[in-house]
Amino acid sequence: MADAAQRAEYVLNDTGKVYVGQYYSIGARDWLFGQFEAGILDIALKLLREDNRAKKDPEKSLRKRSSPAYCGRVLSAMVNDFIRNRLFSVKNISGTV
Repeated sequence: MADAAQRAEYVLNDTGKVYVGQYYSIGARDWLFGQFEAGILDIALKLLREDNRAKKDPEKSLRKRSSPAYCGRVLSAMVNDFIRNRLFSVKNISGTV
């Protein structure tokens, strides 16, 4: 992003809102994105390398990693698979799974 103010608002903020619900009933929650926490970048890159598509065609995977949408879809799918297969659990603020 060329505009420093937009970059600070959309990319460099570590906190923000996450919108939840259906189109007819939308709510917002405050969220700590955590992208600046130690180790997060290394973890995300490791997950992208471990994706089955990356293993089949590493060069194509590297090219596609310039797309935030691609990275978001891959990481989201991997985390959902881990949760679905009970390889780890995610707890919400109240501590319930």
